[in-house]
Amino acid sequence: MRARIGRLLLRLYSRAFRRAHGPAALQVLEEDLLETRRAGGGGLPRRILLWAEFAAHGLLDRSERVVRAAAPGSGFWNGWSQDVRVALRSSRKRLGFTTVAVGSLAIGLGINAVVFAVTDTFFLRDIPGVTEPDALVELALIFPGGDQAQWNVPDFQDVTAAIPSLEAAALFDRGTVSFATDGEGEQLLALHVTSGYFRTMGAPPAMGRDFGPEVDRAPGTHPEVVLSHRTWTERFDADPGIVGATVRLNREPYTVIGVASETFRGHQFGLQPAVYLPLTQSSTALRDPERFFGSRGTLWVGAVGRMAPGTSLDQLNATLRTVTARLAEAHPDSNTGRSAHAFRASLMPTQGRLAASVAFGLIGGLMLLVLAATAANVGGMLLARASAREREMAVRMALGSGRARMVRHLVTEAMVVFLLGGTAGLVLATQGLRWFEASSALPTFLPVQLDFALDGRIFAFGLGLTGIVGLVFGLLPALGVTRGGIQSALREAAAAGGDRGSRLRRVFVAGQVAVAILLLASSTLVLRSLRNTASVDPGFAPEGVYLTGFDLAMEGYEDPEEAAVFVESLLARIRSLPEVTGATVADDFPLDGGSSSSPVHPGGIGGPDARRVQSYYARVADGYFETLDIPRVAGRTFDGQDRRGTPRVAVVNEVLADALWPGESPLGREVIFGLQPHRYEVVGVVAVTNTDLLTDRPSPQIFTLLQQDPESDLQLAVRMRNASPEALGRVRREILALDPALALSPTLPLSRLAALALLPQRLIGGVAGVLGVLALFLSALGVYGVVAFMVARRTREIGVRMALGSSRAGVLRRVLLDGLRLGFPGVLVGIPLAVLLSVALRSLLVGVGPLDPGTWIPVGVVLVAVLSLASLAPARRASRVQPMEALRSE
Repeated sequence: MRARIGRLLLRLYSRAFRRAHGPAALQVLEEDLLETRRAGGGGLPRRILLWAEFAAHGLLDRSERVVRAAAPGSGFWNGWSQDVRVALRSSRKRLGFTTVAVGSLAIGLGINAVVFAVTDTFFLRDIPGVTEPDALVELALIFPGGDQAQWNVPDFQDVTAAIPSLEAAALFDRGTVSFATDGEGEQLLALHVTSGYFRTMGAPPAMGRDFGPEVDRAPGTHPEVVLSHRTWTERFDADPGIVGATVRLNREPYTVIGVASETFRGHQFGLQPAVYLPLTQSSTALRDPERFFGSRGTLWVGAVGRMAPGTSLDQLNATLRTVTARLAEAHPDSNTGRSAHAFRASLMPTQGRLAASVAFGLIGGLMLLVLAATAANVGGMLLARASAREREMAVRMALGSGRARMVRHLVTEAMVVFLLGGTAGLVLATQGLRWFEASSALPTFLPVQLDFALDGRIFAFGLGLTGIVGLVFGLLPALGVTRGGIQSALREAAAAGGDRGSRLRRVFVAGQVAVAILLLASSTLVLRSLRNTASVDPGFAPEGVYLTGFDLAMEGYEDPEEAAVFVESLLARIRSLPEVTGATVADDFPLDGGSSSSPVHPGGIGGPDARRVQSYYARVADGYFETLDIPRVAGRTFDGQDRRGTPRVAVVNEVLADALWPGESPLGREVIFGLQPHRYEVVGVVAVTNTDLLTDRPSPQIFTLLQQDPESDLQLAVRMRNASPEALGRVRREILALDPALALSPTLPLSRLAALALLPQRLIGGVAGVLGVLALFLSALGVYGVVAFMVARRTREIGVRMALGSSRAGVLRRVLLDGLRLGFPGVLVGIPLAVLLSVALRSLLVGVGPLDPGTWIPVGVVLVAVLSLASLAPARRASRVQPMEALRSE
């Protein structure tokens, strides 16, 4: 094993080295490993260190192509460790330099490690707790145009029965259940699944058994539950006799048949089910079993599958296309245009995978740019320090040290700095991931649990990135300073103004300026767009409105009359509170992320001239428009004369009214709407409200009366004068006074739900803004360092110019112009890249274009100001140079 690793690492060396010294180098490595084993010290860590040293020297040898390996037994490895000790002592002596360099690298490497950890969790990591994860796929229906959709039960059953290459497959639907303990109810995240779910996942329960095929046959007849390991531990004290016990879910007795394994927490990240129930026990589906289990038009469940051994993803997708084409021929009314596709399963659902990958790719690219700017800044600092030691290097080479020895010494110093920065960056990354986990308190009604961790892959990424960046930005200065012969080095070290590394430092500074422009321009655009969204009128007033949710069907209110009485009593109690100015109940509120749509027909269905408009809809109680402060445009809203048993009425928004009756009054007109179509008389028109996002285009919407269209999964909206915790607590107590066991969702302000719609813009704008400021700071440091170094190297020249009559103002102006010239190449590169990035961000922008002058002019002013300030101190120092001082410096 040791010999195989040695031969593998030897491939990192140049071909000339392997021919001349390969066997001897392997012999030295083997002797060192045997000596370590005989000494009994270090163990595996010491062997890894020896292998790392061997590999690092190979990378240096291949990169510079001038390393002359020492003969066996010459103490080469002792020389390497001596370089490390010297580098550490040097870092301690130059504490200011080390602090700035390590701090900059810690930020750059830390944020990259955080982004990689999040990306790894969502896209790269296998689903924990499953066996053979490569065989696991997520199945989706595809419509013309590429839109993905969920499944209906009959199509899924027909497709999976016709595809033998699927070893197992299952449907799932995420929701909540009511769980009662000691008379108090709470909502738990539940995953309703078909019988093959755990077999498909390859995650059999740790205790008990899985669901049998009988649970898929008759809805509502198998009240069985599999507990998650966390629920079993936290709520049942890890009771070993839990299998066979009875628990109350949705106020009904359920038999515990198993406990999931500890490592399996569901197949979607952040949404860890507390309980697993049969799909046929879904309270949503049991309200209309024929529609949810028998209709091919009701798309409501996700699907996962496991490929049979020897089946490829391409083969499976080819079979899926064939089978769905047959279904389209057999059921043209519902299945025309539909196809199915299989995707590799990951913790990120397929429907959000593309958008998330674009967002993470963009953020990751920005992070890498900042890391490049950070490394370039530190590389420039290292180059300046190495250039200041040219005389020392020349003397060392004159005394017998070869160029390879000098390069190794300088690279070792750089690697020490970068490794210290990488270690500090991993510590920062740990804190950053804790912040990400704390952000699980996002305004959402579902319990989200984020679980990021710095595992071995993240450490390997961080240290590998550190090593690569450190080697590149350490090797370039080292090769630049030691280039040329001894006589050349001595002459240039003695010459005033001789600076062999100035070109490389200018490249570093130009790169930093380009990154700064890129980040500043993109963040300015996004932040200006966010400011513009603050002036966007959503069509209602979310401030002061608070939401909480409950499901009456889960709580046993299956009779519509009983549910209507509960809602009326609830609204009466809430509206009587002195802090409450309005209250209503509905199944959907604007910007809450839960909109649904359905076709609306004017007057009738069918006929060659029948029109149909796909419209958002909401079932609302009286007081809905008043509570949300939605303006009424024409007619009336719902009032006391509208109730169960009276003719059905509806309110439409202006967009739907214009689409169905352009230029005409919609009042008194009839529409037909609903999965089981009913006729409604339009009694009012209201203003347009945003449905899902503040950036949405105006969309048609229809509102029906909750008492006439019963719905059990509801949200209570309360508008309050004083939303103190005490006042919100009184509202919650009034609700529970009607039913103490009612399971309520968290109380959330509607304004926070609305703000969540801008999370992508806020995230990208905030990240780009912070990184832009960091890149600008690094650019300023780079310009300052280069200009200061140039002034120090040109002391004699400046003194002579002053002696020949140059004024201080002239010297000051010349040095300032030199500083601006340093950034000019970066401007030429950064502006085109920033324009391209701004065009890519067009979909996130509101009221601002990629080439908006209001963005580019401030960015240019800030950049010029920062570069000028960075050059000011060296310029002032240069303007004070005296001729005698210049001569003494020689």
